[in-house]
Amino acid sequence: MNLHEYQAKQILRSGNINTPRGMAATSADAAVSAAGELGGDAWVVKAQIHAGGRGKVGGVKLVKSLDEVRSLAGSLLGKVLVTKQNAPDGQPVNQVLVEETLPIARELYLSLLVDRETERVAIVASVAGGMEIEEVARATPDKILTETCDPLLGVQDFQCRALAFALELNGEAYKDFCRLLPALYRVFIANDLSLLEINPLVVTTDNRVLPLDCKMSVDDNALYRRKALAELRDDSQIDAKEAAAKMLGTNMSTYQSGGRHPSKLPRRRWWRHTRDGRAGLQDHPARSQRPGRADQYLRRHRALRRHRRRHHPGGEGSRRQGAGDRAAGRHQCRTGPQAAGRIRTGDPCSGQPHSCGKTSRGCSVMKKTINHRGTEAQSFSLGFSMPLCLCGENS
Repeated sequence: MNLHEYQAKQILRSGNINTPRGMAATSADAAVSAAGELGGDAWVVKAQIHAGGRGKVGGVKLVKSLDEVRSLAGSLLGKVLVTKQNAPDGQPVNQVLVEETLPIARELYLSLLVDRETERVAIVASVAGGMEIEEVARATPDKILTETCDPLLGVQDFQCRALAFALELNGEAYKDFCRLLPALYRVFIANDLSLLEINPLVVTTDNRVLPLDCKMSVDDNALYRRKALAELRDDSQIDAKEAAAKMLGTNMSTYQSGGRHPSKLPRRRWWRHTRDGRAGLQDHPARSQRPGRADQYLRRHRALRRHRRRHHPGGEGSRRQGAGDRAAGRHQCRTGPQAAGRIRTGDPCSGQPHSCGKTSRGCSVMKKTINHRGTEAQSFSLGFSMPLCLCGENS
């Protein structure tokens, strides 16, 4: 569950973390009142949506008069803001955040997130703040710094010092950062967050370190014990179907076929041997039209087993293999090297049913092993095996 910027900064302030002073407003008049209460001669008005890239589309602007505050807030409120992250539908702007301005000297990047591979909280920092971290990682990966937190010890002092030195902080900024990082980790753990991103983390001209922007995501699986955070959900920022699913306590997933109808997707094919002995690549009889269905392989396995039971009741892999012989106390039929020394004698075949219940041509019990010299092999198997009846005819 994502939170708005003003909500995230309220949580930071509850964790004794300094943030720029600001107030949220739902109307142009409320925005003007907030600017007057903050004081000063310049303010920053930010549209509140669950997406980044607001500054590139006019969602974050610097204003220097109360009339500009009223005009900008009136133009943003009720508007659907489309950014790179929420295109093409966009998201509605229901609140704006009016903040004081800061004298910025440098912009850094800092985030805490759950690393699924190590199953620990990872800290990601970079000297390239104020821009999309994905582009920084792709263009200059050497500027990405990572530290992994021990689940018992949390953020340790040496990790704070290592990141502070790597970010080229000194003086009061160095001390502020070493105090800020453990406090952020405590907020992350105490609120069951899955992401805490500060972009940018600014260093002011008087050498202070403050989070200028903040993005938070709460783990949905922990909302049952975070009732106060669950009340901060803004369903207007998510899809209507997903919001309805959340109300029912379930999740919604959509299937993307890349613009193609499911009937036009590639079919699952397999090698199949027909009754006349021919083999070819054919469509699976129980295939699924949609890709990625795991049960299609189970259906194929079951179909093959049904085919073997129906047409080869005594064949390899069948549950009925040798069932009649075991019940009657006789041997179990096998082919190949194991058939040597197991040939059963009996009356010459005259079309009468054998112990397997079939005539001589369909008998799967009586086998004879033939070696490469054409003679019977009773105690060894050097050749191949083929089913023969005692009368010499193929069974």
